[in-house]
Order: sequence, then C-alpha cells, then structure tokens
Amino acid sequence: MEGYSSDSSVRLIISFILCRYVCGNLFIEVSSCPSSREEWIHRSEKKQCKEPIPDFMCAAIENQPGRFGEICTIVGLTGKGECVVLDADTYNLNFVKCYATSGCPPNAYISYDLYKYPACFNYSRETTTLTSTTKTEQITSTKPENTERDGSVHAIAISTFIVFLCVLFVFFMPLMKRRISIRKKDLENNVADLEEPSPLLNTDLRENTEESTHLTNRDSKTEALCTQKITMLGGYMKFQLVKLSKVKNFRFYMVTHSESLKLHFKENFERMMNSSALDWTKFDLDTVYTLLSNFCGITRPDRGWGYKPTDEDISLGADIERIRILVNEYLDSKRFKVDDADQILERWRWVKKEVDSRDIIDFDHETKINYKKLKPNNAVEHGTVVTRAIANILEKLKSKKIVTCRGSIGCGKTTALKYVALKYRNDGWAIKWIEELMNDSFFNSVMESNTDKIMICCDNLFGSFGCQQFSDIMIDKFHLDMRTIINSENDIKVLLGIHEHVIEEISSKHSLVSQDYNAFVNLDSLSQSEALLIYMMQQEKSNIKQKNIPFDDFLELIENRSAIVGTPFQTLMISASPDDFGTKAFCNQPFQFLTERFSKLLDRNKEMFLSLLYVMCVVFFDKRENGLKRGIANAIDPCLDKNTIKHYLPELGQYIQDDGDTVKIKHDVIAIALFNTFMMQSEKPWSIFPACDIRRISELIRPEDQRNKFHHFAVPLSRKTLNEAKATIKTKIVHNNLDTRGHPLLELFSEHKTLIFQRIK
Repeated sequence: MEGYSSDSSVRLIISFILCRYVCGNLFIEVSSCPSSREEWIHRSEKKQCKEPIPDFMCAAIENQPGRFGEICTIVGLTGKGECVVLDADTYNLNFVKCYATSGCPPNAYISYDLYKYPACFNYSRETTTLTSTTKTEQITSTKPENTERDGSVHAIAISTFIVFLCVLFVFFMPLMKRRISIRKKDLENNVADLEEPSPLLNTDLRENTEESTHLTNRDSKTEALCTQKITMLGGYMKFQLVKLSKVKNFRFYMVTHSESLKLHFKENFERMMNSSALDWTKFDLDTVYTLLSNFCGITRPDRGWGYKPTDEDISLGADIERIRILVNEYLDSKRFKVDDADQILERWRWVKKEVDSRDIIDFDHETKINYKKLKPNNAVEHGTVVTRAIANILEKLKSKKIVTCRGSIGCGKTTALKYVALKYRNDGWAIKWIEELMNDSFFNSVMESNTDKIMICCDNLFGSFGCQQFSDIMIDKFHLDMRTIINSENDIKVLLGIHEHVIEEISSKHSLVSQDYNAFVNLDSLSQSEALLIYMMQQEKSNIKQKNIPFDDFLELIENRSAIVGTPFQTLMISASPDDFGTKAFCNQPFQFLTERFSKLLDRNKEMFLSLLYVMCVVFFDKRENGLKRGIANAIDPCLDKNTIKHYLPELGQYIQDDGDTVKIKHDVIAIALFNTFMMQSEKPWSIFPACDIRRISELIRPEDQRNKFHHFAVPLSRKTLNEAKATIKTKIVHNNLDTRGHPLLELFSEHKTLIFQRIK
C-alpha cells in the first residue's frame, strides 16, 4: 500500500462514517454559488432535486473560506442577520450569525434567496479564522518533509481509534443529555445564588455558562422553526381567502357590511371596496381571518369563532381558529407548540403547491387576531329591507304627528308604509289605511273613535298614476284636516305617501303640505348596499329563476340609473329578466324602454299584448272564473277569450305576478307603460276608456296643448280625440261621483263643469 498516507485514510474513514448524512443530500462541491436569480434557477434545474428533498441550495461551507457546495434539501425561513451555510461535517444546512461589516440580511428571508446577500458567501468569523490559522501553522511546522510510511499500519491504527471513539460517543451521549438537562434546571433555580459565587463554584459556573450558550443557540433555532411554520400557516390561510373570495356572495357581503368593515379596517377599507380583483395575499392576517370567519360560508367551529376548538373538530373553520391562536402565541413569545402547526400543515398539505413559498409575512407589522362579528348595514325584518329612509321615518314619528314619504314612482313608498304600519300595529296601535285622499266620512270616523292610539296611512296621496286633485277647495280641506289632527288631544299619527311627479304637477298652484306641522322623508336616496340587498331579496321571491348579472355590472347600472322611476322597481325588473332589463338602455330610460318594448309586442303579437292589457284593466284576473268580464273584453277586443289569455300568461312572467289562482300586473309603472302604449298606437284610443277605471283616465290623460304642465307619464291627446271621448269620460265622472274641479280635462267640457259643481253642492 505504498503511497497511502495517514491523512488519506482519515478522510476515507470519516467519509464512510458520515456517508449517510452526506450522500442523502446529493452534496457536490462547486467553485462558486449563483449570484443572480436567473443563475440560481438555471443551477436548480440542472441539479434536478426531487421529493422528499425538492429544493436546491448552494452555500459556503462553514469555516472553510473559498469552499462552496450544492445540495438538495427542504428550505425554510432564515432569521434576520443570519447566513445559510453548509455544515463542515455533514454538509447539511446550518444557520450562523453574519459578522460582515455590511451586506448582512436585514430581514428574515427564504433560504433560496441567499444569492441576494453576497456577504454570506464570504462567511468567516474572526475568532474562528484565527484559531484555524494557528492550528494549521502548528501542524505545518511539525510535519516532516518526507512523511511516507507504512500506510497499512496507520490506517489500521487510526481506524481502530475512531471506532473506539464512536462507541464511547454512543455510550455516553444519553448520560451527557441527562446531565445537560439537570444542569439547565439547576441553573434556572439557582440564578439568585450565583450573584455572589464562591471560589469553589467557579468551575461549575463556567460549565453552566457554556451550557446556557448552547441552550440559547437551541432557542434561536426553535424560534426560526416557529417563524417558518407560522409563515407557512399564514400563507395557507391567505390562500383559503383567495379561493373562497371568488364565490358569488363574497362581494355581496362586502358591500352589505361595508359600514362595519370601515369601522374595523379604516386603513384598508378603500382598497378593499374599490376593486373586484384584489390580491388578498397582501393583506394582514387579522383582516384575512375576519373575512374568512364572516363572509366565506365556512362552517363555524364546534365552540364558535373566537374560541379554541375541541381536538375532535378538524374542520376547515377549526383549523383557521387554531392558526389564529398560534399567530397570537407567536406574536407573544416567538414560539408555540410546533406539533400543533405540523398537524394543520399535514391536513392542508394539498395547499402547498398552490402557495408561493417566497411570499414572506412580516410579523413586525402584524397584530394579534381577535374575532370580530361584522354587522350588516341594514336589517331585514318581515321580508323588508330596513333602509336608512325607513329608519328615518320611525325616528321622525317619535316627535311628529305627521310624516310625509316622497319619492319617484317605484321607490318603495308603499313597502315603507306597510312596514311602519306593521311595527305600530305590533305596538298596539290601530291602523287605518286609505288610498289617495281622506274623505269626510273616513276623517270623521277617525276623530270620533274611542281607540286610544290610531295611525292613519294614506298611500298615493292625490293620485296613484298621476295627480287627480286640482281643486283649491279640496287642497284647503286637506290642510284643515291635518291641522285638526295636530291640535287634537287624541293620540293620532299620520303617515302620508306621495309620488314626486304628483308633487311637481300641482306645486305651481298649491302648497302641498305645510312645513310647520309636517316632516318629509325622501325615499329616493338608496345606498349601494340597500339596492343590492333589495335586489337579492327580489330574486329569492321571484317565481322566475334567472342567472345573476355580474356583480360590478349591477352596481354600475344602479349608480347611473334614471331618477324618473325608483331603484326598487328597476331591480325588480332586473331580477325578473337580467338579459332584457339588466342593461344600460333600461336603467338610463326605464319608462321609454318599456313603452318601446310594448310597441314591438303589439306589432309582433297583438293577442299577447291585448291579453296583458286585459289583466291591467281588470286589476285581478281570476283563472277560476268561467269567462272574461265581457264589458271590459269587448272594449279591448270582442274576439278576446279566457283560453287565449291563459295561453300567453307563461310568456308574460316578467310583467305579471302570478299567485296561482289570480294574476295581476307586477307594478304600476308597467300598467302606465301599457296604457300609454295603447293610447299612442291605437287608431281609436278612447275605445279602451269603458274598460278603464276613471281614476286612471283622469290621472294620465292630458290635453296635448298643455304639454308644459303635465308629468312624465301623462298621455297627451289632441282636442279632436278628447272631443270624441267626451261622452265616455263624462259618463264615468258622473257615475263615480268624482270631484274634478280644476282638472285640465274639464276645460274642454264647460257645460259639464257646471254639472259637476251642482252634484257636489
């Protein structure tokens, strides 16, 4: 074995002993490590690391300046101010303090970002370097120039000695661990006694100090491990939010709970609400947890949100709750029970490939996570969204006897009145409901009643479709009645509802309601969350199941809608048929859109149009009746029959409300558009007058030459057409005992005006 040196034999034996450590990580020595991300990726692809050690790593070899190595391993988080190196014996990952004067890692980082910190590739600690140099010089000075001896003898001797040392190491390791553990406890329990140590304790004190240094290093590694684990768990929790935020109701909850979100997350609120394509991984864990626990439909843990779940509960919600607890423990002490984290990571191992492990969570900017129950902006009671306007009505009624609700047609006026009436009825009030105007009989019965508490609800004051009261005498009588109620000792409250276009038509001549005794509430100002909540409830109630329009498209439509009709009517039509009414054309000009649509229907399918017109005229179409009301049917079309109407009803679902036995037009705006279309398209528009209620005629028909005085929904007719219809109108006015003093139509019938005055007297 000539030429076999003792140095070679030592290396061979050490390599054999450490083979299970070195070979497992595929270590090879290289001349340098990558200095850029591109080079790192190239070297990583060339290395081809695979499970269970999938991550490529290149680093300096510890205490051996100028030597570098590549391995396959599992990378994690490296602490602030630390360098990744390869252990000089096993070539596994190790973490050491960076002593360079500049270029040390300023923050925690993922180990494969090591190329960003060149100081770590020139790792050397001054004391270590000096010691190593001294030892090298000593060995060099004592080594003879010619050291060739019998290699066999040296190899056998050294091998025997090393085997002997290994046996001793295996035998004494448990005893050493036990001694370290005992001394650690002694050190903790006797710190006070060590303040004035005796000479006899100097040796033990020095040994304990060395042990303390060892424990500190171990604690540092524990902290780094906890940092790595909690970062992974935080990333996994953010991934759950990214995934669940794509469900259709997530943005709905964001909008309908916006006030509570703004209260708790002022800094992030604008960023949350102003974009539908957010990167939720950029938000702090407190925000992520709050959104997961409130908006994502996750089943609550067995003990509820905000409480430690039982060990048996391994649901998604329970693990999110455990992460909350671990984050808080980490923020307190930089450590926690690692086994708890490992169990969650094991259950969520499928998430690992979905999460970018390079996303670092800066826990210096994280705060403790506490459960927050986010409250909706509006309550829903008895099937009604309690808007700010409704809440305002209730508040004003506490101090006022009379409150007037005003708004465009379709603003939810009737819904608001019914909700308030129900609230007062449940509180023991008697409710008196009337439409359009309080006549003398109704008013006297209320004032003479022995009931303690009475609420009068007058909906559609002065007209449902338009204004029908123009008489100075009637307006003055109304004001007198209101003042009588104000001055009465009886506990009476009045809630009035009136359309904005009715106010506009008569306000030039009359003061509608005196400001000195009345409080107004505007129902037209709906927030985004209120409009969205109303829309969702309308969808739930609809018999026609339709697809949803995109969330942001819906908000844009509502934001830019026309004010001529109310938001609730527009959302009602969108919920009935999103393809037809979920458009800018409808929301910008809803009434014109409807009349044009009905005009096309009349041209395309007259029978279907007339079937819908019949339902409008009878108000309630009863499917159980044997036939049609012939007087109305003949006025529309003598050929119209019940089977024809029933045949077309399924195709008219977006315009009607079908309760099974009875059918009616879904909303007054639809009825007005139908009436308007027939009047403008028919050659004999007055032919339908016998089939219509006189109130509809008096509220919608206006002389064409008074165009500057009538409202948005009025039907302008020429003097010639009105003269042809004069007999029919006169008959209906007399038959219904309608007070039409001051009405624009009566200027056509001067002789009839005298007749009406005589009947009223």
